[in-house]
Amino acid sequence: MAGLIGCLVGRAATRLVTVVMDRTGADCGWYGLCHTVLTWFLSSTGMGAEEAKDAVDTAIGGRFKSWTVPSRTLIDAVGEDLASDLTGVEPYLER
Repeated sequence: MAGLIGCLVGRAATRLVTVVMDRTGADCGWYGLCHTVLTWFLSSTGMGAEEAKDAVDTAIGGRFKSWTVPSRTLIDAVGEDLASDLTGVEPYLER
């Protein structure tokens, strides 16, 4: 069950990052809004605000920059890292 939840959290996080990036054009400080949106998302699941903020801090880890569109790989990695940190289940990687 944790694997399914992790998959859903990872997909949702990836989608939310993509929407924020698209809407802001990755302008100055877009990643701050992204952080806020991901924190709100996790809080909406019943997670405490501080725990959600810490989880997002860990997942993003300074990897997003102003005026820079992140690669698809980086966006996916943030979603996967967030999911695995919350569930303790590593994502399935096709080989």
